[in-house]
Amino acid sequence: MHLILVSAQHHPSHGGIGAYVWELIHAAGEAGWRIELITRPSAMLRRAPLHAIHEITTQDMMPQFQKSVAALRRIERIRPYRYGLWSLAVAKKLMELDSHPDAIECVDCQAEGFVSITSAAVRERFESARFIVSAHMPMWLNEQLAGHNSSRFGRFIYHEWERTAVSRADGVIAPSKKLLERLGPHAKSIALPPPMRAVQACSPAGNPIIALIGAVQPQKGVHVWARSLNRVLLSRPKATAVLIGPDTPTAPDGLSMAAHVQRLIDPRCIDRFRWIGAQPHERVMQIVNDAALMVVPSAFESLSYAAAEAIMRGRPVVVSEQVGLAEHVPGVVTVPCDDADAMADAQLAVLADLSAAHDRALDLRAALIRACDPQRHMERRAQFINSVSPVARSAANGDELDAIERMTIFLRDIEQSIADPNDSASAELPETTLAA
Repeated sequence: MHLILVSAQHHPSHGGIGAYVWELIHAAGEAGWRIELITRPSAMLRRAPLHAIHEITTQDMMPQFQKSVAALRRIERIRPYRYGLWSLAVAKKLMELDSHPDAIECVDCQAEGFVSITSAAVRERFESARFIVSAHMPMWLNEQLAGHNSSRFGRFIYHEWERTAVSRADGVIAPSKKLLERLGPHAKSIALPPPMRAVQACSPAGNPIIALIGAVQPQKGVHVWARSLNRVLLSRPKATAVLIGPDTPTAPDGLSMAAHVQRLIDPRCIDRFRWIGAQPHERVMQIVNDAALMVVPSAFESLSYAAAEAIMRGRPVVVSEQVGLAEHVPGVVTVPCDDADAMADAQLAVLADLSAAHDRALDLRAALIRACDPQRHMERRAQFINSVSPVARSAANGDELDAIERMTIFLRDIEQSIADPNDSASAELPETTLAA
C-alpha cells in the first residue's frame, strides 16, 4: 500500500496529532507500506521509516512575517491567512510529485487538506487515489465547545474549510465513534483506534501524584479538576497534583486560565499543586511514570492520547464520559464531565488502594494493546482504503475557478488589504472560496 500523509505535526512533542502521525509512520514501515510525508521541516524525522519526506516552508515561517502580524490581527485574518497558506502549499506540493499513491491522507487540523480535496486539478492528477481525512479534533468543534464567537478572528472561514474538507473527502478515519457522530455529513467512515507500540509498564507508584496533561483551557476540564482537588488534597495530606500544558487566555476574565485554576485551589493545599507549563514529551512521560493517577476531565476528547500513553505505562486513569478512549478500553473509570464531586470520588478511590488500582490498570493496558496493535491497525486501514471509491473529477469541483486559484485570490486579497495602512476594512472571504 502506498500512502501520502499530510500533516504539519508529526512528533509526540507536537501533541496528539503528532503522536498519531509518528506511530502511524512506524506501524506502516513495519507493515511494508510505502509512506511519503508532506510536513514542515524538522530534525525529528531523520530516523523515521519514510520513503520520502516533502518539506514545505511557508512565508509565515520567515522572520519578516512578524512585520505583518499586527496588521493581520487588526483585520482579524491572521488565522485563516496562515491556515490558507499551508493548505495551498500542500496542494501545490502534491501537483509537483511524481507519485501514484493508493491514498492521500490529510489530518483535519486547521483544514490542511481543504484545497487539495476540493481542487479539480489535484483530483485529476491523482484520479485513482482515495482522498482521506484523518479526523482528530476539528477546530470548529474545539472552539464551539469553548464557547468562542465564530464571527471573530476569521473563525467562520476556517470552520467552513474544515467542514467542507470532511464532507468532500472520499473517506474519513476517526479514533472514535463519538467524533464521527459530531462531524456532521461525511463520506464513508471508520472509527479506528490509533496504532500504538507497547512500552514497558511501570511498577506501582510510590508517591500519590495526580497528573493532568493538556492545554490549560475550559474544554480540558481543568477548572473542574481544580475544584475536585480541594476534596482530594485535603483528604489525602500526602497527595500532590501537577498540571502540564501551555497557558491560554480563556479564564472568565479573558486572562490566564492557569492563574484562574490556581485561584480555585483551597489555600490550605495550594502548596501541593503545581502548574509547570508545556514540557518536552520525554519529560511528560517521566512524570506519568512517577504518577499514581492520570485524569482527563475534558468536555470532549476524540480519544485522548495522554490517557492512552498513561494506560500503556500501567497507570490508572480517570476520564470524563466524553472521552473516546473508553470505546476501545472497556473498564476505564469514567465520570460525568463538569462533575467535580464525581471526579473527586474517583480519584480518592484510586488513592485509597494504589496496589489494586495498579493491577486494574494492567488489565486496561492489555485491552489497549489489543485494540491498538499496529499490525491489526494497518490491516483494518488497508481494508478501509480498498473499500473506498475515489470521487469522480466532475464531482470534486464544478466551479469555474479551481480551488488552488480561489485560495490564491483569497490570500492575495488579504495581502493587499494590509499593504495599505489607510485601509481599515476587513478582508472578506471571496464567495468563490466559500462555495467550495
